[in-house]
Amino acid sequence: MVELDLRSASSSQSFQEAGCLRIALLVESSSAGVGRHVIDLTCALLESGHSVHLLYSSRRIDGRFSKGLAQLAPSRARTCAVDMRHGLHPADAIAIWRVRSYLRANGPFDILHCHSTKAGLVGRLAAVGMGCCILYTPHGLVTNAPFRSRGYRALAGWLERGLALLGDVILCNSEGEKRHAEEVGLPSTKLCVIPNGIDTSEAGLYVEDRAAMRARLSLNEADICVGFVGRMIPGKGPGVLLEAFALAQRTVACSAKLVFVGSGPESSVLQGRINLLGLREHVIMAGELHGLQAMSAFDIFVLPSLSESFSYVLLEALAIGLPVISTDVGAVDQLVHEGCNGLIVKISAPEQLADALRKLLSDSKLRSRMGDASKELARQFSLEEMARRVVEVYRALLS
Repeated sequence: MVELDLRSASSSQSFQEAGCLRIALLVESSSAGVGRHVIDLTCALLESGHSVHLLYSSRRIDGRFSKGLAQLAPSRARTCAVDMRHGLHPADAIAIWRVRSYLRANGPFDILHCHSTKAGLVGRLAAVGMGCCILYTPHGLVTNAPFRSRGYRALAGWLERGLALLGDVILCNSEGEKRHAEEVGLPSTKLCVIPNGIDTSEAGLYVEDRAAMRARLSLNEADICVGFVGRMIPGKGPGVLLEAFALAQRTVACSAKLVFVGSGPESSVLQGRINLLGLREHVIMAGELHGLQAMSAFDIFVLPSLSESFSYVLLEALAIGLPVISTDVGAVDQLVHEGCNGLIVKISAPEQLADALRKLLSDSKLRSRMGDASKELARQFSLEEMARRVVEVYRALLS
């Protein structure tokens, strides 16, 4: 294993000057934050002059990833669909064979970078003896998923420890994930932290659409909008947010509205609960919308998740200048500074979340101050910086 000392790498030297790398990216979870990360990284690597092959599974693909693939079509990137299932399955042997065949037919590659748990399993087994450096980004280790059974997490830990022997580096996106990886027994010498990054300039394009988006959501000028963006599943905590909003809304003098952006199996459950709570005039189920565009209508952003890795949607909320309330999960301690740009609450604690909502709903000056602090903090997490650091790791392995 190459000892990584990224502090000694020259940040001023351009990637082009250092030479083109041949990189294969492999991803199973082609949706949500993982899919976005892989498309963003692919684009950044291409812009820096590297040769990129993107291998992906279409089983969990979403619209954003599909759009990214279409945008990559005219570029130098080569893309290939490889069927991978989410859970363990006998068909994994076929996926391993197909990835290995692709690497052999299109190589040699300098780097194979696997994204998500299943791609980490398939890719690391497929690349044995292929002569490339192997990296793995879990985007949230399954061993840290509270909604998984103890037995499932124990099996996942056993697999992660075994597969770690086959790879060179495990890239964590937060110090918290690195600490958990060490607790699981992954070798600390193979762990490296690189936070996610976004194009923060994109947020400015949507701030100007605030009035139009608020009109689209039927929000009045006096309404203070509490917003959620994400998949409507229990793990994202939309039900907890609804209960907290119901508690807070009864005791604040302002006109508060709650907007849910996203879709999923919890949508119908939430709608039924909204009716029972008598909140049909105060809660808007907006469905699928562009995240940043929807956030331009918000006054407060809430992330009530039970588990997160390094939330892209939270990064977007910061970039657009929103005060945030978040549960204490994943990399939240890097993105939410208590009392500065937001408030942190316990997981599945609607009463505490309601108190935080009351505090922000009743103080416009506090919301404004925290929003400014969010925008300033977002500048530390740029896509350019993320890509630069990833390539530094690639080069350190090859040196």
